[in-house]
Amino acid sequence: MKESSLELEPAGIGVSLAVGQVLDPIDDMTERLSDVIVTAITSLGVQKLAYEISIILALPILSVFIFVLVILIWFENKKIIRFRNAVVKIILIVIIARFCLPISSMANNFIQKNN
Repeated sequence: MKESSLELEPAGIGVSLAVGQVLDPIDDMTERLSDVIVTAITSLGVQKLAYEISIILALPILSVFIFVLVILIWFENKKIIRFRNAVVKIILIVIIARFCLPISSMANNFIQKNN
């Protein structure tokens, strides 16, 4: 329908009207909506994958790094203290990453309900 046209010859003068071009804005809106929906679905898929990986890996990673931290607390060497600080930062990053997605999900739910 988008490519349809209407040809009229009133009083012997030929006029061609592209009637299907009226549908062009609707076609553009549909394409934009499609792009937004594909992006949203991809984002949800990545978030779901990150959440599942964080459930599986967060606890073992945290337990290993906390065990290493407990051992490193007993030593007072400059290099070991720097390594211990790095281990503490890794533990904090893993904890933040683990709880970031559920907190984001709760915030989105709150915004959706109160919007």
